[in-house]
Amino acid sequence: MKKQKLIFLGTGAGDCSSDRAKTSLLLLTKNTGSDEDVEGVLIDAGDGCVGNLSKLKICLLSLRAIVISHGHSDHICSLPLIIQCIALSGNKRLVELHCPQYLKEPITNWLKTLSLNPDNLPFELKIKEIIQDKSIEVGGFKILPHETKHDSSNGRQSFGFRIHSEKEKIFYSSDVVGPEDLRLIETNMPGIVIVELAHLAPSDISETLKNAVLKKLFITHIGKEYYENRAEILSDLQIALAKAKEIIEATDLMEVEL
Repeated sequence: MKKQKLIFLGTGAGDCSSDRAKTSLLLLTKNTGSDEDVEGVLIDAGDGCVGNLSKLKICLLSLRAIVISHGHSDHICSLPLIIQCIALSGNKRLVELHCPQYLKEPITNWLKTLSLNPDNLPFELKIKEIIQDKSIEVGGFKILPHETKHDSSNGRQSFGFRIHSEKEKIFYSSDVVGPEDLRLIETNMPGIVIVELAHLAPSDISETLKNAVLKKLFITHIGKEYYENRAEILSDLQIALAKAKEIIEATDLMEVEL
């Protein structure tokens, strides 16, 4: 029987911190009872995610795709190391790398500079452009990207994602500019919402989600402005968002059954 889960590999914001890895989510599908029959999709590749994959004893042979939401370093800096580790794992299967259009050439050149030329790897790495609302279907998940205004200067694109597993609908904000980037929550009514608390204020979250009926709301990527008071903020959100069954501070290595 197929089992799916979401794992927070990194939940830290963009500033320096010693207790959290930077942004990274892992979607896993176990297709049978065998531990070897697993497919993984990595969303963002912040610093520390490779070490946390190792702690979970997740084989990089299982990675079918990597999805990069935007080009800020706390979301992308471990990408070459992941590619290197996949190559050293003995993987021979196709791995898809999805990213905003403006990153395709820089990523290719970056990998070439680090002796990871996509044309010379022991597996096929297919770099694909993320297109608004065009679904990415891989590893047992359907991932629908929606553009945000987080890094919209000079024609750059940033994306959040609506993720469909077999049983759940998930909204992942990635990094945003303001509450307008959460507008799709009300129209899609996901059961699980993951929002950042660095570029949003707590009041943005409570106002935007006040009518949302949620199974779980995860707060991640908590900025230094809110970090010390995060327990109080979560308590206030629980009162303000009475229709949300659970409001949870996401932490590194936290697993969510889907």
